[in-house]
Amino acid sequence: MLENKEFYDLAIAKFVDVMQWHQDIALDSWAENLLENLIPLVEGVRASLYVASPEEKELTFLTGFALDNSDKIKETLDYGEDLIGQAAKKRESITVAPQIDEGVTLDTTTSQIPIRQILVQPIVSNNQLSGVMEVLFFKDPEPEYLEFLRQLNPHIGSNLNLHIQEEKLKSRNNELDEKNKQITSSIKYAKNIQDAILPVVGYFEKAFRDHFILFLPKDIVSGDFYWVSQVENNTFLAVVDCTGHGVAGAFMSMIGNTLLNQIINEKHILEPEQILDALNHNIRLALKQDTSNNKDGMDLGICRIAPPDKNGKIEVVYAGAKRPLYAVHQEELVELPGDRYSIGGWFGVDLPEFTNKTITLEVGDVIYITTDGYSDAANERRKKFGRKRLKKLLFAHNEKSMQHQKRFLHQALNDHQLNTEQRDDITVVGIRL
Repeated sequence: MLENKEFYDLAIAKFVDVMQWHQDIALDSWAENLLENLIPLVEGVRASLYVASPEEKELTFLTGFALDNSDKIKETLDYGEDLIGQAAKKRESITVAPQIDEGVTLDTTTSQIPIRQILVQPIVSNNQLSGVMEVLFFKDPEPEYLEFLRQLNPHIGSNLNLHIQEEKLKSRNNELDEKNKQITSSIKYAKNIQDAILPVVGYFEKAFRDHFILFLPKDIVSGDFYWVSQVENNTFLAVVDCTGHGVAGAFMSMIGNTLLNQIINEKHILEPEQILDALNHNIRLALKQDTSNNKDGMDLGICRIAPPDKNGKIEVVYAGAKRPLYAVHQEELVELPGDRYSIGGWFGVDLPEFTNKTITLEVGDVIYITTDGYSDAANERRKKFGRKRLKKLLFAHNEKSMQHQKRFLHQALNDHQLNTEQRDDITVVGIRL
């Protein structure tokens, strides 16, 4: 038998690495390694380890040493049930020395060997029960072994606690990952629905032979949308920025798209200022804004474009809710400002007044309608791109092809933002008449 000090020094040194908690080692692997090293060292022949769940007052079997398929292991035990449950309930070690005639034996290949002692030891660290370990011996264990198990107990407990918390964290993260996948899948499906309400490429090209659409949602789905329709030889174009972005904004965009179809295509309200009046009324009605605290709404610009007359002149009538229209005509960029009201929400007035602005353009002129996402895009110093800078870019490149303009605007935006996260939906639509 080893001298006490020598035994403890060697044994503790051996278990420094054995018990060390590692984030990349699973709980069951750590526990198996622990028992494989610990039980032979104290001359035990068989062992089982249970993990405690204080909330449910329950113990769950984790792993064992030298167990076989014939062993009837209870997967769960209540506190107070059997010796293991009693040790958990009382937080005290239990030692049992069966008599030979009690028939407590283990089968070997040639004979049955009686068990001389059973040690059931609760694993406690910082006054917290982590589990219970049961060890079986063929002979009476040396006192040094029992003392070593006692001294080792809190170290096992602290490492076991770390692994239990890590397992719970992994389980929780897995649940969150799964929920995130489900939510993302649903949002991607919602994107398919939202994409379906946007004008199809063929219809947009029929309405505007030469155009570009820079459409950059902040999230998977967008609070921005663009809309086009042809009624009585006139073409209507709207670019809309709904309150919020992501799912909330996308819901508003569905409402806005539906209402534009009803107002223009079904009710044949064709004056842009009247369209905004009707849209404002219906948004407030749909969201019950007269009786609720709901302040959601939208900013937008809508224009009615007449076909060219015999001289190539084109009348464009525009109305905006906080959004301007830009037009390049006779080598000059002209801005038709929107009115100072949004659609829906609360404005301090019951009936905001929207007004038409009319401009006569020519074939080959270009018009632009944007949401505020482009000009409000910030860089790493929180400096916005700015409306003034945007207007300079539009004017400087208006004679280029529409696809060139789209690429240049996108690149200029990327150069400005660099690695800064996009903070709003972005939409810019350009039309060459």
